[in-house]
Amino acid sequence: MIYFAAALIAYLLGSIPFGFIAGRIAGIDVRQHGSGNIGATNTLRVLGKKYGYAVFVADVLKGFLAVRIALWLAQFDPSTNYLIGILAALFVVVGHSFPVWLGFRVEKVWPRPPAPALVYCR
Repeated sequence: MIYFAAALIAYLLGSIPFGFIAGRIAGIDVRQHGSGNIGATNTLRVLGKKYGYAVFVADVLKGFLAVRIALWLAQFDPSTNYLIGILAALFVVVGHSFPVWLGFRVEKVWPRPPAPALVYCR
C-alpha cells in the first residue's frame, strides 16, 4: 500500500504543469508559442528569464520532493526499502511526461531524471 501511495503522490506531483501555470499567470498560452512545449526552455523563450528559471526550479523541486515524500512514507513500513524512492522517481517522470491535468499530453523530461537523484546524494 505504501508503494502505491508513493507512486500516486509522485505521479500527481510530476504532472503539475508549472510551465502552463506560469503562462496562465502571464496571460499567454505557452503551448501556442515557441516550440509548443510547456517546459522551462520554451517558457524561458516565450516569457523570459523570470518565468523560465522559476519553472525550471519548480520542475526540479517536484522531482526532489516526490522522492523525499516516498522515503518519508517508507519509515512507516519496516519491509519497505530504498526501492520506493526509485519507484517515486520513475512515476514523477511519468507524471511530467503525461500530465493528467493536460489530457496526458506528452512532454519532454530533461530536468526530472537528475532531480530525484539529488535525494540520494548526501
